[in-house]
Amino acid sequence: MKPTTNLIMSILHGTLGLLLALASVAAHAQANSIESINVSPATGGKVVVKVTLKQAPASPPAGFTVNNPPRIAFDFPNTTSALGRSTQEVSEGELRSINVVQAGDRTRLVLNLSRSTAYDTQIDGRALLITLQGAAAAESPSGATTHFAEAKPADSRHALRDVDFRRGDTGEGRVVIDLSDNAVGIDLRLQGKTIVIDFINTALPKNLQRRLDVTDFGTPVQTIDGLKVIVEGILKKHGVRYTLEWYVSGEPFYTPPGALSAGVARAIEAETGARPKFSTGGGTSDGRFIATLGSQVVECGVINATIHKVNESVNVADIDRLHRIYLNALKEMLA
Repeated sequence: MKPTTNLIMSILHGTLGLLLALASVAAHAQANSIESINVSPATGGKVVVKVTLKQAPASPPAGFTVNNPPRIAFDFPNTTSALGRSTQEVSEGELRSINVVQAGDRTRLVLNLSRSTAYDTQIDGRALLITLQGAAAAESPSGATTHFAEAKPADSRHALRDVDFRRGDTGEGRVVIDLSDNAVGIDLRLQGKTIVIDFINTALPKNLQRRLDVTDFGTPVQTIDGLKVIVEGILKKHGVRYTLEWYVSGEPFYTPPGALSAGVARAIEAETGARPKFSTGGGTSDGRFIATLGSQVVECGVINATIHKVNESVNVADIDRLHRIYLNALKEMLA
């Protein structure tokens, strides 16, 4: 069983713009070119699109589907178009037309459909055969897997280098994934409102084994989660029977240095004579409920050496001192 790295993106609604940045460490490959495109019907209502290239491709190109409008796109790296046209009208089965657009040394082939449909790809000599299935669902069923990029022959261990998030010009969410090389196999599937991306035989660094909250970007994407499926993958690898429920009892938050933290620091120093040290330790904080409102949050309290213990107690003098710190902090902020 090959180890697989997953990333989970929770979405509310709308279109998710997914950008996968595939970093190639190999030398620049010899340029190929698309020489012809032929479309023919097949049994069972299927349609076969034959894309003939100058040279035989090593593997099928990366492809992805869009439900609205329904279309399937393929990216041919280090490939130009020798067709002499950018549009080809078809009207065969679910296939309405084909667009071929070249940008630099990459060419994108787009199949415009009347409705969403499943497809298969196969290398046949110098040709790429794309078979569109006849019985198409209006949208991909939950749990169905799309092979975005096939793993290359003699596949070896790969790695994710970085995961970034950006907001597109039209409000879509763009997840940018930096890979160690361009031979990584990639599968996509939809589980309810969650898109799951499997990176075949790919390691996820410890610094990326976390949950990214991207709610503030104002896109359909809410979170990007790499830790959850790492744990599930380990359990499955060892054949463990398990029931695992995931929930977040308290979202993390961070308040950058600002007027509030500076004012509180000055008030503490004036009362105690010591310059406070800022820390994110101390466990779960009720400040998380305030932080979501966009407010600055600073916690300042008495010494809590006995907190949550049977002998929990506090020095009365510390309460009086804390009262003065709060008062001076307010004066600092309102002056």
